[in-house]
Amino acid sequence: AGRISHHIKIPRPDESAAMTIMDIHFKNCPFNGDKHQIIAIGVADIYSKSRILYYVQNLPFTLGDIVNGAMLSSIVEKAKNHALKRDLKNKTKSGVDLQDLRLAIDEVYKSQQGLNHVYDLEDFAERNKIKIKSEDVVRNFGN
Repeated sequence: AGRISHHIKIPRPDESAAMTIMDIHFKNCPFNGDKHQIIAIGVADIYSKSRILYYVQNLPFTLGDIVNGAMLSSIVEKAKNHALKRDLKNKTKSGVDLQDLRLAIDEVYKSQQGLNHVYDLEDFAERNKIKIKSEDVVRNFGN
């Protein structure tokens, strides 16, 4: 009672929007290398067809199919933490590098394996104009 029971559908960020979101979250963060190039490589990795979670009617369902702003923010925070731990250990001030970002993306990808992606799969089916039955979905992890 007293709550609004409406759902608002917000589209997932495309690669350009993901770069903008990550750039915002990396604001005032030191980088070891070209910030925009590192972010661009990281975003390409997130949307890569190699980060497959499922096959749906033989179509790859990837990390890029479930990415959202909160996930991108989490990747940024994890990358910053990797850089900070390295810099504290080495007593340096090198900043975030591509390896930090890739480690963060790997962590988020692995954390998604085995989770329930039913709503993400519904979005995927809608975007690809297909109907999905449970036998159409084949997990690509944990085998």
